Amino acid sequence: MKRTACVVLVGVAVSLLVGCWKPAEPPRASEDQAKQRAAARLREEEFARKERCAIAAERLDKQFKDGVDNVFYSPKRNSCVCEIVGTPNSRGRMVYQLYDCLTRENLGIASIDMAAPDSTAKMDAWQAKRDVLK
Repeated sequence: MKRTACVVLVGVAVSLLVGCWKPAEPPRASEDQAKQRAAARLREEEFARKERCAIAAERLDKQFKDGVDNVFYSPKRNSCVCEIVGTPNSRGRMVYQLYDCLTRENLGIASIDMAAPDSTAKMDAWQAKRDVLK
């Protein structure tokens, strides 16, 4: 009789535990996966833009004797922008030029005397002009 009472009590305890048990919630895979897919898509799009810019810059590089120094995608223009830096002339002047690789539009040119006292200010102005396009 004592054995029967123990089995009944154990059986009741197990059934109570089983009744209260809930399966663990599955991880929010769909949200996480969607974020990962979106991030991967952005990386792929950025890579494709850079690749197209590199191809356009390579074609353009042949037109300039000094060559293309810097290439970047400009979301503002939705195009690739090349920066051409000329070799310094005998007086120490550097020629900087921004060029749209796809439309072949000249976006600006600056000739900076690197020995002049205002060369730092002119260089900062040139970099600001370039950074506006980025």
